[in-house]
Amino acid sequence: MIVFEDLISMILIVYVWFRLYVNHRMTHENKMTYFRGGVALFLLLILDQVWQSFFITRSQSPETDRLLNGITCAIFFLIPLAMNSVARLFRKRMSFRIRMANYLMMAVLTGIPVINLFVPILFYHKDSIFFYAPFHLPYALFELASMVFVVHVCYMRNFPFDRNDLVLVWFAQAIVTVGAAADLIYQALSVTWTSLVLCYLLLYLAIEFMYAKLDPVTMLRNRDAYVGYLYRIGGRGFTAAVFDLNRLKSYNDRFGHVEGDTYLRAFAQTMHKELVLYGEIFRIGGDEFCFITKELSAQDAEMVIRKIRKTGKCRPEFGDYPIDFSFGIAERARGENAYDTIERADAAMYEEKRLMHAHRREDVVSENGKSGDGMGD
Repeated sequence: MIVFEDLISMILIVYVWFRLYVNHRMTHENKMTYFRGGVALFLLLILDQVWQSFFITRSQSPETDRLLNGITCAIFFLIPLAMNSVARLFRKRMSFRIRMANYLMMAVLTGIPVINLFVPILFYHKDSIFFYAPFHLPYALFELASMVFVVHVCYMRNFPFDRNDLVLVWFAQAIVTVGAAADLIYQALSVTWTSLVLCYLLLYLAIEFMYAKLDPVTMLRNRDAYVGYLYRIGGRGFTAAVFDLNRLKSYNDRFGHVEGDTYLRAFAQTMHKELVLYGEIFRIGGDEFCFITKELSAQDAEMVIRKIRKTGKCRPEFGDYPIDFSFGIAERARGENAYDTIERADAAMYEEKRLMHAHRREDVVSENGKSGDGMGD
């Protein structure tokens, strides 16, 4: 018997693998981690097909019951393996407490199906008919809570998702919840397996879309994300700050573009670390960035940014690099187009850059004059 829900799910998994293969933004390690999660789900679907083949024969014997029970235990064992494979993407970013909680959940979810091989605490087969044991209800609820935990802690806390990406993540959680309900209420396990695959697909698409809106050099949101963010702001008020690294070209000429990119990334990540609590920051050009906040007035934003510039250095975890940038700030006026606000901030930034260059030229002339006087003496 062919279970067409399983067949469709297999095709969706292969589709994700194809997108992984052509994805040039994810690291090879992350690709393989996500691929292994799909392998666990693919094996689950194959076992479900095998289970259906034996189940449909209805050859009533203790041997058939043991075989069906073993296949079902293997299927339930593969679910946490798929979850754990996806969670491995974020293992390095997890705190010790979260990591231990994740290990504990995986131990429970994989250990109980193994126990069920010998003691029917989850389910059993009698005369080739499938029955749930009393412990299945708390186990299924714990499994659902674990999936929600993995999605929330691993995805929402570790990826810079925007609202569109988060919608995919929330839908992934909703689909898994419906799949769990189908299992608990109707014992419709094929629906449950399909919901897991759809969750796998939606989570991957959320990651892919997120990476497409990230600048690969600085790992800040790129210009496409910036345009989308301004579109979603609508008529709401905000403060914008545009800033531009000073003398990046001379830095590239002196140390090379590879080192220049490292410097650019250190600067961008420092600014992100300092400003993330107040708003969003985007790379909108070569060495030009835009910070948009709905939390700070223009005066407060200026104080925060001047304080960062006054430190003179990037945060040590990003490298020993100087911070030297010009910036301009504008607060949106009533009825003003969002791009006009950004343009005013951009003009203010270029005016500050012009004044800084003028002061530097005056300092050079003054120093040369003093040197000339000294030599004359």
